[in-house]
Amino acid sequence: MPKRRTLWLADLHESSIFGLAPPEYTTREGKTIGATPVQKILDAHWHDLMEDEDVQSCDSVALVGDMTEGNNYHEFGRKLTTPDLVAQKNLSLQRLRPICEGRDVFGISGSKYHRGSPYDSDEAIIRDLGGQYLGNYGYINIAGCICFLAHKAGGAKLQQTRAGALAKNRALMTLAEHEELDFPVGLMVYGHWHEYQLIESTWPKTGELRNIFCCPGFKATFDWDKTAGTSFAFKTTIGLVVTEIEDGRVTWVQPKIRTVQGLCPKVHEL
Repeated sequence: MPKRRTLWLADLHESSIFGLAPPEYTTREGKTIGATPVQKILDAHWHDLMEDEDVQSCDSVALVGDMTEGNNYHEFGRKLTTPDLVAQKNLSLQRLRPICEGRDVFGISGSKYHRGSPYDSDEAIIRDLGGQYLGNYGYINIAGCICFLAHKAGGAKLQQTRAGALAKNRALMTLAEHEELDFPVGLMVYGHWHEYQLIESTWPKTGELRNIFCCPGFKATFDWDKTAGTSFAFKTTIGLVVTEIEDGRVTWVQPKIRTVQGLCPKVHEL
């Protein structure tokens, strides 16, 4: 069975003022909007990563939800380049098409707040790219390895407890394999946290390795006003992940991480 390399992308948050956006955007009404300083840095990181040799070697692309920011209705659209969800979808498509062209594409939906409802921008993007839409979560066979995708891995807002949430999901998957599934799951992939986390374990029956990771994203900070008092716990990871799978086994997991300077909280003088 030939080996497959997969590019895992999550949480692009196209059109958030803290997420991805083109350097300049013209709305359908003809208004030209420039990118924020953070958006310009993220856009440069994106194009740099797309030229990475490992990224270019991938033959498939996985989209793990939240390709758009959504309407931002909790804050009345104040933190958007554009509140137009169709425009956000089209901007995300423009960004994704070059790396998805000629590659197998598959993916899932992200958070309802960001994808929209009943219109689902994540589903629309995957289908417009000619990919397989797996639903809100799903299983897919990559080179003999069954992979499970879901956007949310559960709770754990604090960074130091997130590996525990992945371990909880590992235990639940092991239980499902015993009681419901007639196949072992070799790779579990999540998004939503905007932070790269990886844990490894073995299948109880066979002793083979199981990889579980949470994808980084392309949103430079969490902008939740309600968590401003504990923002130290919400530092995000910018980037993507490349995996290699051969003969039913994950042989390689490679995160590609970038940083955004200048987001450290200001120290006030007394």
